[in-house]
Amino acid sequence: MTVTPTYLQRSLSDFNSFLATKPHLPKTLQSSSQKSALRIPDFTSQLAHGPSTPTDDPTYLDRILDRDDFRRRLDCLFASHNLDVLMLPDVQIPPPRYEDSNNGRFKTQARMPAIIVPAGFPEDGLRVGMDMVGMEFSEQTLLELAQGRKSS
Repeated sequence: MTVTPTYLQRSLSDFNSFLATKPHLPKTLQSSSQKSALRIPDFTSQLAHGPSTPTDDPTYLDRILDRDDFRRRLDCLFASHNLDVLMLPDVQIPPPRYEDSNNGRFKTQARMPAIIVPAGFPEDGLRVGMDMVGMEFSEQTLLELAQGRKSS
């Protein structure tokens, strides 16, 4: 799970493709970040200095293959137990701090639909919720379960 994210490998290409369709915006993320008078967060800087295309990164294929393997394992878990959703605590640790978005603390992604529903407040006052993760294209089921309209 530590090499499944492809966000940094894909983002520069995706952002620049989007910006190319907007004549009133800078042509590239790099030119946008150079003109900004604001301090650019490290994560945005990482995007701006990422590979021009995902395939320029030699780890991209391994990331895609690992992500697909992780996804197959989750799909098998759903199928073998006849599940509509996986229910997990939305946070098992305190929420990330700003610097956590840049220090590599959170590196996993499954690319599956999910929704968080409130579940209460423990003694320390930190809100607790349930994270429901569904199979691909199960957004309607997740919304119905979150609203209490579907019995699973």
